[in-house]
Amino acid sequence: GVSTTKDSIKSLFSAGKNVTCTVTYPENGGGGTMYIADKKMRGDFSTRDAGGKQLESHMILDGDTSYSWMGAQGIKMKIDSAAGAESPAAGAVGQSADLDEQQDMNCSSWSVDSSKFTVPAYVKFTDMTSILQKTPTQTQTQTGGSSPCNAISDPTAKAACITATQSSGN
Repeated sequence: GVSTTKDSIKSLFSAGKNVTCTVTYPENGGGGTMYIADKKMRGDFSTRDAGGKQLESHMILDGDTSYSWMGAQGIKMKIDSAAGAESPAAGAVGQSADLDEQQDMNCSSWSVDSSKFTVPAYVKFTDMTSILQKTPTQTQTQTGGSSPCNAISDPTAKAACITATQSSGN
Protein backbone atom coordinates (compact mmCIF):
# COMPACT_ATOMS: atom_id res chain seq x y z
CA GLY A 1 0.00 0.00 0.00
CA VAL A 2 1.04 3.59 -0.52
CA SER A 3 1.47 5.74 2.53
CA THR A 4 1.76 9.48 2.43
CA THR A 5 4.22 10.57 5.03
CA LYS A 6 5.99 13.73 5.98
CA ASP A 7 9.46 12.43 6.39
CA SER A 8 13.02 13.30 5.56
CA ILE A 9 15.00 11.38 2.99
CA LYS A 10 17.69 10.84 5.57
CA SER A 11 15.42 9.17 8.10
CA LEU A 12 14.10 6.77 5.46
CA PHE A 13 17.63 6.04 4.35
CA SER A 14 18.87 5.35 7.86
CA ALA A 15 15.81 3.26 8.73
CA GLY A 16 17.11 0.71 6.24
CA LYS A 17 13.72 0.24 4.62
CA ASN A 18 13.23 -0.90 1.04
CA VAL A 19 10.93 1.79 -0.28
CA THR A 20 10.37 3.91 -3.31
CA CYS A 21 9.05 7.40 -2.70
CA THR A 22 7.79 10.17 -4.92
CA VAL A 23 8.25 13.78 -3.88
CA THR A 24 6.77 16.90 -5.41
CA TYR A 25 8.22 20.39 -5.24
CA PRO A 26 5.28 22.69 -5.91
CA GLU A 27 7.35 25.86 -5.89
CA ASN A 28 9.25 25.01 -9.06
CA GLY A 29 6.92 22.50 -10.68
CA GLY A 30 9.39 19.73 -10.05
CA GLY A 31 9.43 16.40 -8.39
CA GLY A 32 11.39 13.26 -7.97
CA THR A 33 11.41 9.57 -7.34
CA MET A 34 13.67 7.94 -4.81
CA TYR A 35 14.58 4.32 -4.45
CA ILE A 36 15.98 3.18 -1.14
CA ALA A 37 17.26 -0.29 -0.31
CA ASP A 38 20.03 -1.83 1.72
CA LYS A 39 21.65 1.48 2.74
CA LYS A 40 21.73 2.63 -0.86
CA MET A 41 19.64 5.31 -2.43
CA ARG A 42 18.87 6.49 -5.94
CA GLY A 43 17.09 9.74 -6.70
CA ASP A 44 15.81 10.97 -10.04
CA PHE A 45 14.72 14.59 -9.90
CA SER A 46 13.11 16.92 -12.34
CA THR A 47 12.97 20.66 -11.72
CA ARG A 48 12.51 23.76 -13.81
CA ASP A 49 15.10 26.49 -13.92
CA ALA A 50 14.24 30.18 -13.84
CA GLY A 51 13.53 30.12 -17.57
CA GLY A 52 11.09 27.24 -17.22
CA LYS A 53 13.47 24.77 -18.81
CA GLN A 54 13.16 21.21 -17.55
CA LEU A 55 16.27 19.98 -15.71
CA GLU A 56 16.81 16.30 -14.96
CA SER A 57 19.24 15.43 -12.21
CA HIS A 58 20.15 12.14 -10.60
CA MET A 59 21.95 10.98 -7.52
CA ILE A 60 23.07 7.70 -6.03
CA LEU A 61 24.26 7.23 -2.48
CA ASP A 62 26.18 4.01 -2.11
CA GLY A 63 27.82 3.38 1.21
CA ASP A 64 30.07 6.34 1.84
CA THR A 65 30.09 7.69 -1.70
CA SER A 66 27.60 10.01 -3.34
CA TYR A 67 27.28 10.35 -7.10
CA SER A 68 25.23 13.08 -8.70
CA TRP A 69 24.92 13.91 -12.35
CA MET A 70 23.02 15.84 -15.00
CA GLY A 71 23.53 14.62 -18.53
CA ALA A 72 26.98 13.09 -19.00
CA GLN A 73 28.74 15.20 -16.35
CA GLY A 74 28.73 14.31 -12.70
CA ILE A 75 30.37 14.71 -9.34
CA LYS A 76 31.48 11.95 -7.04
CA MET A 77 32.13 12.61 -3.35
CA LYS A 78 33.06 10.68 -0.28
CA ILE A 79 30.56 11.31 2.47
CA ASP A 80 31.84 11.46 5.99
CA SER A 81 30.04 8.48 7.45
CA ALA A 82 29.86 10.20 10.83
CA ALA A 83 27.91 13.00 9.19
CA GLY A 84 25.67 10.59 7.33
CA ALA A 85 24.14 11.59 4.03
CA GLU A 86 24.91 15.24 4.47
CA SER A 87 24.84 18.39 2.43
CA PRO A 88 27.30 17.63 -0.40
CA ALA A 89 24.81 15.22 -1.91
CA ALA A 90 21.96 17.63 -1.35
CA GLY A 91 23.98 20.52 -2.74
CA ALA A 92 24.88 18.51 -5.78
CA VAL A 93 21.29 18.00 -6.80
CA GLY A 94 20.59 21.64 -6.14
CA GLN A 95 17.66 22.86 -4.12
CA SER A 96 15.60 19.84 -5.07
CA ALA A 97 16.82 17.48 -2.39
CA ASP A 98 17.39 18.55 1.16
CA LEU A 99 18.05 15.26 2.89
CA ASP A 100 17.08 16.55 6.32
CA GLU A 101 14.03 18.52 5.38
CA GLN A 102 10.63 17.07 6.14
CA GLN A 103 8.81 16.66 2.86
CA ASP A 104 5.52 15.28 1.63
CA MET A 105 6.33 11.90 0.20
CA ASN A 106 4.33 9.03 -1.15
CA CYS A 107 6.18 5.87 -0.25
CA SER A 108 5.50 2.27 -1.08
CA SER A 109 7.58 -0.86 -0.84
CA TRP A 110 9.20 -2.12 -4.02
CA SER A 111 10.85 -5.26 -5.25
CA VAL A 112 14.45 -4.11 -5.26
CA ASP A 113 16.04 -3.64 -8.66
CA SER A 114 19.76 -3.42 -7.98
CA SER A 115 20.45 -1.90 -11.40
CA LYS A 116 18.91 1.31 -10.02
CA PHE A 117 22.01 1.68 -7.86
CA THR A 118 24.45 1.21 -10.71
CA VAL A 119 26.10 4.42 -11.82
CA PRO A 120 25.71 4.87 -15.60
CA ALA A 121 28.85 4.16 -17.59
CA TYR A 122 28.42 7.17 -19.91
CA VAL A 123 28.68 9.73 -17.10
CA LYS A 124 32.09 11.29 -16.54
CA PHE A 125 32.48 11.89 -12.80
CA THR A 126 34.79 14.47 -11.32
CA ASP A 127 35.97 13.22 -7.95
CA MET A 128 35.30 16.15 -5.64
CA THR A 129 36.85 14.46 -2.64
CA SER A 130 40.40 14.85 -3.89
CA ILE A 131 39.73 18.39 -5.15
CA LEU A 132 38.22 19.46 -1.84
CA GLN A 133 41.04 17.91 0.18
CA LYS A 134 43.60 19.96 -1.73
CA THR A 135 41.98 23.24 -0.75
CA PRO A 136 40.25 22.65 2.59
CA THR A 137 40.27 26.27 3.74
CA GLN A 138 39.69 28.06 0.47
CA THR A 139 36.50 26.26 -0.45
CA GLN A 140 34.78 27.52 2.69
CA THR A 141 35.32 31.17 1.88
CA GLN A 142 35.44 31.47 -1.87
CA THR A 143 32.63 31.75 -4.33
CA GLY A 144 34.23 31.25 -7.69
CA GLY A 145 37.64 32.87 -8.07
CA SER A 146 40.14 30.04 -7.81
CA SER A 147 37.43 27.65 -6.68
CA PRO A 148 38.24 23.98 -7.38
CA CYS A 149 35.01 23.97 -9.36
CA ASN A 150 36.61 26.05 -12.10
CA ALA A 151 38.33 22.89 -13.26
CA ILE A 152 34.92 21.62 -14.41
CA SER A 153 34.12 22.72 -17.92
CA ASP A 154 30.47 21.69 -17.95
CA PRO A 155 28.43 24.68 -16.66
CA THR A 156 25.78 22.50 -15.00
CA ALA A 157 28.30 20.37 -13.17
CA LYS A 158 30.28 23.47 -12.23
CA ALA A 159 27.19 25.09 -10.74
CA ALA A 160 26.42 21.90 -8.85
CA CYS A 161 30.01 21.78 -7.63
CA ILE A 162 29.86 25.37 -6.39
CA THR A 163 26.60 24.66 -4.57
CA ALA A 164 28.08 21.54 -3.01
CA THR A 165 31.27 23.23 -1.82
CA GLN A 166 29.40 26.21 -0.42
CA SER A 167 26.82 24.19 1.46
CA SER A 168 29.33 21.87 3.09
CA GLY A 169 30.68 24.64 5.29
CA ASN A 170 27.89 24.80 7.85
